[in-house]
Amino acid sequence: MHELNVIKKPWREDHLRIALVYPNVYSAMAGLTIQTLYNVWNICPNVICERFFMPSKKEIKAFKYQNFSPNYDTSTGPARFHPTLRSIENKMPLSKFDIIAFSISYELDFPNVLWMLDNCHIPIFRSDRISKKNGEEKEESDEVIVNEEQNFPIIMAGGPVIRSNPLPLESFLDAAFIGEIEPVNDLMINSWFNSVNSESLHTYSQIKRNFLQTLQNTPGFWIPQIYNLTNHGEVERVYVKNLDDFPHPIKQIIPKVKSPEKYPLPFGEAFYVEINRGCPHFCRFCMTGGQLKPFRNRSLEGLKKIIILGIENSEVKKVVLIGSSVTDHPKFRELIIFLIDQKVEFSIPSIRIETLTEELASLLVKGGMRTVAFAPETGTDSLRLKINKKISNAKILNGAKLLLEAGIPNVKLYLLYGLPFETEEDIDAIPKLVKQIAALGFGKQGVRLSINPFIPKAHTPFESYIDNFADPNLIILKEKLKRIYSPLKGDKQIKFETLSVEEAYIQTLLALGGKEMSALILKCYQTGYKIKKWYQMIRKEHLGKEEYIIKFFQDMKENSFGNHEWNFINQKLSHKILEKEWDKTKKFSTK
Repeated sequence: MHELNVIKKPWREDHLRIALVYPNVYSAMAGLTIQTLYNVWNICPNVICERFFMPSKKEIKAFKYQNFSPNYDTSTGPARFHPTLRSIENKMPLSKFDIIAFSISYELDFPNVLWMLDNCHIPIFRSDRISKKNGEEKEESDEVIVNEEQNFPIIMAGGPVIRSNPLPLESFLDAAFIGEIEPVNDLMINSWFNSVNSESLHTYSQIKRNFLQTLQNTPGFWIPQIYNLTNHGEVERVYVKNLDDFPHPIKQIIPKVKSPEKYPLPFGEAFYVEINRGCPHFCRFCMTGGQLKPFRNRSLEGLKKIIILGIENSEVKKVVLIGSSVTDHPKFRELIIFLIDQKVEFSIPSIRIETLTEELASLLVKGGMRTVAFAPETGTDSLRLKINKKISNAKILNGAKLLLEAGIPNVKLYLLYGLPFETEEDIDAIPKLVKQIAALGFGKQGVRLSINPFIPKAHTPFESYIDNFADPNLIILKEKLKRIYSPLKGDKQIKFETLSVEEAYIQTLLALGGKEMSALILKCYQTGYKIKKWYQMIRKEHLGKEEYIIKFFQDMKENSFGNHEWNFINQKLSHKILEKEWDKTKKFSTK
């Protein structure tokens, strides 16, 4: 495989060198986060940004069984038995960069962050990257001011799970960013060079300390070794007010492969276009609705220019339309007609089925789509109303029928179980609805079902609903999945996939926990990437009354809205609104 539009700058010590790291495999290029960060940093002439990805499980396993000695002298850590990772562009190790910027989308990637640091000989814990003067113990809040650091890179993280709750990684990070980087990117870069060029700062450690102090006063940045709520106030999420005000990545990295090599990205060779951010809806379980307001759309004229330039620079004939609520764009119809007129195929990761019309279904077919995904979430109208998703089964069935009649042979359905105030009727209705959709006439595996346990997220009305994962409800949750799967088993029209209850349990701890979860993340890393082993280890500690897990469940049960540890982050949505929405669900459930 080779890549089109890679930016490979000469390696220079006087530039700001940023390692852009996704702690999972290369398929992260199937999106715009990495493309956007790569673009906004490399567009600066005095910045070098290069990419890193996790090796695949297959690659790690291949090295594991070759009995390699550690890549440096050590006694712990599975990552050290893998060759040192190097950047895609200049083949540099992480240790050669000034900033290591992790973009994290998934809580179960937290142990991969440790893997990647450990692999490149960088101490995992922030405290181990700081050498104490004369062995003197210092207060945590004074770390960055009074201690002399070694020349390790600054470890920074951002992304959806960091925006939601960065606390589980607090012990490992020097900095976290909450929000969208574009409005403060220039401030961050200028802060670095102001520190570098300051006549009063003489060592690399002094430059880093000054830089971090400056970042703490920059919107969106959280510097855990400096931050104090009383002194600094809440960390406010940063967001782009007008998407047209900031450049969209045009020269995107496009992987090129030769047959029979498998293409590494799910949508094939394509140019990715972000048409909106945020969501105009407020489903009570959803991170996007709670953490990405307001809803913002790019202008139609701006989108047309982006698409024309992108196609020219990317040598592709397909566009993927990206957004949390693509079909809610006020000019969505006009946009896809424009793509069809340009003879450009397009894909949409998911649609809101209630917005579908006969004309739109026909346009999706003309655009080359063969699979359309949408999210009924539940099997009953009543539970859907409890979670504030105002779509009826009748509309869902009508939308699926429109797709089939237009010539779409496959649909993918996203559903949840284990939601608050769910009844047996709600569970039994899921396979019933799926079968009704299949009965419309879809072919073999024409109905693809993704059914997952509900996982609570911070800053949402359902943030404290962890009942499913407390004893003995875990067993009940597994029984619910069996009850859903049993009527669908053996049906050739339906393809079934699910996230395991074990994985959901771990994800819940990491999504809502505090800095005490750092010990858990370290144990998961040292255990190796095996979810079942992680789960067995954590459950053993849970049942063994390990203090940090018992405390987690107690705190989640006892703390009211606005009193959780993560509430130092201001998501522009009052905790009173979250509480009001939760009360609406409770009130609805008692009718």
